[in-house]
Amino acid sequence: MLSGSNVKFKSYMDTCSPKVSIACFTYNQENYVREAVRSLLTQQTEEPIEIILSDDCSPDGTFAILEEEVAEYHGWHRVILRRNETNSGVGAHVRKVLALSTGDLVVMAAGDDISTPERARRMLEVWFSLGRPDGLFSNVYAINEDSEVISDSANEWSEQKLKLFKSLPSFKRSDYIRNYGKIVALGATSAWSKHLWEAYPGINSNVVNEDDVLSFRAALGRGLRFLNEPLVKRRIHGRNLWAPDRACTYSAALKWVQGGEWRFRAKLSVLRQAIADTEYLLDAQTEDEVTLLYANNYLNKILQARELAYQGTFGPYVSRIKALFRKPRLMGLFSLLPSALIIRIRAAIRWTSNRK
Repeated sequence: MLSGSNVKFKSYMDTCSPKVSIACFTYNQENYVREAVRSLLTQQTEEPIEIILSDDCSPDGTFAILEEEVAEYHGWHRVILRRNETNSGVGAHVRKVLALSTGDLVVMAAGDDISTPERARRMLEVWFSLGRPDGLFSNVYAINEDSEVISDSANEWSEQKLKLFKSLPSFKRSDYIRNYGKIVALGATSAWSKHLWEAYPGINSNVVNEDDVLSFRAALGRGLRFLNEPLVKRRIHGRNLWAPDRACTYSAALKWVQGGEWRFRAKLSVLRQAIADTEYLLDAQTEDEVTLLYANNYLNKILQARELAYQGTFGPYVSRIKALFRKPRLMGLFSLLPSALIIRIRAAIRWTSNRK
């Protein structure tokens, strides 16, 4: 065991150069992280892989559990345990870990999900067979807080969405751009080529959903592909950042709607990052300048519309009235209601739809 200021290594084949790195990101997941880590340490692969367990300064017992699991591990994989000295947020956390990884392909994992034993091996096999795209993601099973499968089959996406994902091999850059926001790898199931983050300066620290950013970058690069095999058991619980609470209760629906402003701002941050990425590539004078200019203009129009929608939905009352007059079709008379009433109406609509 080699120690650093906030990084520890444990390996029985330190001289190997792994083709695959697994990056597990944890924060306040003491109830689930042990099961998540064990599913990574027991990956069944043909050769050793690199496993990075990184905690974003959790105030609970998450990191202590990571230390226990690493201390008891005696397998052949190369394990790196690290912890941020202060909470850095998702964007900065991802940037630090990706810079530390050495694999040609980095498989992402969340501290509350469970990976199937063959996940790393299958992702690598399919990645090679597809010509090493910049991004690859798989299907999932949904599980509850007790690790029980919620459904008998992988059902994260609708049939329409799955059809779109399956058509990705025929997509050109312009197709990705026209479908911006519709084609996003589920971060907990994704894997990214080392080339992808080497081609960009980083991810802004205010970005919390890195999968949107990396999906767009992959689309502009060597492409994004989908593997229709459930290789992750994705846990649905009350502390999920993005997954909706599937409990059919009004209180759960209200809690989800009340977080709408935070999610809206997060999506705006991602959109601004996408615009910055196109500008970075244009400044770097990469090929396909016409498509990049189209993407930049298209995304700026989307940003303007969504900023207006944000003001009309969450802004002060005066801002909502201004937004209504600027875009009456977009906002509607609904925006003239008091914010508290709008939230309760939306929660009721969500609660009703969940019960169907």
